[in-house]
Formats: sequence, structure tokens, C-alpha cells
Amino acid sequence: MTAFTVITVGFGKNSGLDRTVASVAAQDHLPVKHLLVLRNVPDDEIVALPPASYRQVIRDQDQSLYNAMNIGLDHAVGDLVVFLNSGDQFYGPRTLAIVARKWDGSSIVAGRSLQTCGNDLYLRPRIGHLDALYTSSPHQAFYAPLRATLPRYREAGQIGADSRWMNEVRAMVGQQCIADLLCKFELGGLSNSPTWKTVQRRHTYDGLVPAIKEASKLVVHRLLGAQSAYRFLYRNKYARCDAARANFQGAVR
Repeated sequence: MTAFTVITVGFGKNSGLDRTVASVAAQDHLPVKHLLVLRNVPDDEIVALPPASYRQVIRDQDQSLYNAMNIGLDHAVGDLVVFLNSGDQFYGPRTLAIVARKWDGSSIVAGRSLQTCGNDLYLRPRIGHLDALYTSSPHQAFYAPLRATLPRYREAGQIGADSRWMNEVRAMVGQQCIADLLCKFELGGLSNSPTWKTVQRRHTYDGLVPAIKEASKLVVHRLLGAQSAYRFLYRNKYARCDAARANFQGAVR
């Protein structure tokens, strides 16, 4: 039986930790470990979580988001590891079972995600573009095989650390793409919430051109607001859809 470690990083109160924990607990194929790496999460939120023998909590030991993700990797066990951070959810109760059944035993498993902003739903990648997962995949739908040589995140403030880490894993073990929806989560993470600070970070770590692109995204967000900005910026990248259209599993590529 394929053994999974699910890593959840969470900061502060009311971050959606309970939704993520419930999503993991609802799986037909439970993980061998659900690791919660938490900082400044109130005691009452943690105490309120239903007990689970596979859950491990590490509190107030990390220095940053990517340091917390590395702490999770350091404690991961089993065959495959996936990041499902606070507020993120598996798409359905059979998600881990689907990945276990379709895994080839050695490479990454990457699948589709449903991303939300308000009432808007985005299918990533859009129908007919499954190969886009070979170069761009959210970590919530990216299952990496656990090896002693699995790389770690670069912690020094890079916005693109997620993509860099996934590319390094791809180069090491290869990747298979499956058409199934594996997760759902809200847009608004570090890589798609531009601020003047992220513009500065892009310039420092990635150079002038990425900084200009980040500044352009910031202007669009300021002018249109987040929901309309996502509609404009993602119009050719993801597919906006309604709940009925999104409700499929592995039917189309």
C-alpha cells in the first residue's frame, strides 16, 4: 500500500486549518503521517482538532514559510509527500486512493486543481492542456517520491521557491501527469498576490524583467480588484468554470 505524508504549514489564527485537517481525515486511503508545521496558531484551534494517530504537530520552530516546508520534508516518511497548506483541501475523499492507484512507483504524480476566488472557479490546467503540468503545477497537486536526496526549498526570500523546488524534483525523478482533480484551494498565495514587497523581491532574486512583470500584475490588481484581476490575468492560462463543469474525475485531458 502506498504510504503518504501530507504536510500542512499554517500561520496565525483562522487560517482554515480545520478545513484542511477534515479533508485529510475524510480520505479513504489515510496518510501514514499528517504533519502540521504551525506558527502563532492559538491553542484552542489545535485542541479543537479531532484526534488522529497519524497526525504530528510541530509548533513555533520555523523561521519562514519555506523553512516550515523544509521542516516538513525533514520529518516526512513513506513513499510520496504532498503539501496541503492551511485552508487547502483535497478535491474529494478518494484523492489519495486515486494517486496511489495511478502512481508508477518512481516518479512525481501531478494532477489538476480547482482554484477559487470568491464565486469564481478556475480549472488548472484547462481542458486539452494537461501537458502544462510538466512546467507549472501547484504544490497541492504535486506528489513527490520520498528519497534521501530529495532537494529542499531555497529559503532566502524567493517568491519562486515553490517552482524552483518542483523543477529540481522533476529533473531528478521525472513526472507523470494525470487528468484527475486532486485539490481545491483559494487564490491569494505569495506567488499570485503582488505587492510592492514582492516586486522588490522579484528584482533582488530574479532580476529586472520578472520585477517589471510583477509590478504590472500589481497595477492590474490595484485597478481592478483581486477578483477581476484574476479574471484578466488568467484568461488564457486557466479555465473559468461553474461547479457542475468542474465536477469530474479523470474524464478529459
